[in-house]
Parts: sequence; C-alpha cells; structure tokens
Amino acid sequence: MTAATATNTVITTIPVGLFPVGVAITPDGSRAYVMNQGMTIFVINTATNTVIATIPTSFLVNYIAITPDGTRAYATSEQGFDAAVIVIDTATNSIIPTIPVLRFAFRIAIRPGPRSPQTKDESRMAAGETSARRLVLSRTRGSASASSNAAPPRATRGF
Repeated sequence: MTAATATNTVITTIPVGLFPVGVAITPDGSRAYVMNQGMTIFVINTATNTVIATIPTSFLVNYIAITPDGTRAYATSEQGFDAAVIVIDTATNSIIPTIPVLRFAFRIAIRPGPRSPQTKDESRMAAGETSARRLVLSRTRGSASASSNAAPPRATRGF
C-alpha cells in the first residue's frame, strides 16, 4: 500500500503476497524492498508503484536493512533452527552468498559510515566476513538501533 502522507489517503495498493513483514527504502528513494514470509522479497519501483523484481529465498525472511550507499541489502531469515543473513546486490536484485548464523536472526540495522551491519536478537550468533566488510552479530535483547533506511523527514509518501 502506498499512502500520501499529507492527506493520509491510500494512493494505490501493491500486491506483495499474503504476509509482508518488513520494508526498507533505498537511500535515493527509488526502490522499496518488501519482505514476505512466503520466502520472497519483492522490489518495488517507488516512482511507478509497481513490483519490478521478485527475489525467491530458501528461508523465511524477517527484516531488511540497506547500506547507506544503497549497493547492498541485508535480510535476516530463518528456517527451523537454521538462520542466515541474505545479502542482496541491489543493482541486479540477486542474492550473493548468504551468511549462515546460529538460530533466530530477527532484526537488522546498518550504521552509517564504515561500520558493519548489526543484527540484534535473543540468541548467541556467529560472526562472518562479507568481502571487505565485517559482519558482527551479537547477543542482545530488544529492537535494533535506528537504521539508515528510514523515510526522509519531508517524505510525501509512505510504504
């Protein structure tokens, strides 16, 4: 669903499966990545309000965060007692090698700057390497810190 924030009215409805659970907007505002617990990630062109790509996953996806430069999206996922962080190349909307983690990867946030993506959940996690970036997963209760993919303060539409 897309809504005009000035009038709080629905502009259009965009079908993204039965169970959408999370959304992240690229820093330039051109794309929205919507997680669906049907093991799918939908990519929406925010200018046309249409789904431009569907990314199938082998895990149930939970939350997503996009890097400040917009080149990668990191999605937490789980299947039974297995969990992973799915890494998406946003230029091609394709999954590049996933990062296996120990159980229950829930929320994820990315700090602006040279630091790495952070996940927060209720279980002990493993750490992994993603090329030149170090992915740090930690044991913490509560929600993730503010991520860089929030809508800008003067947003005219919300997803």
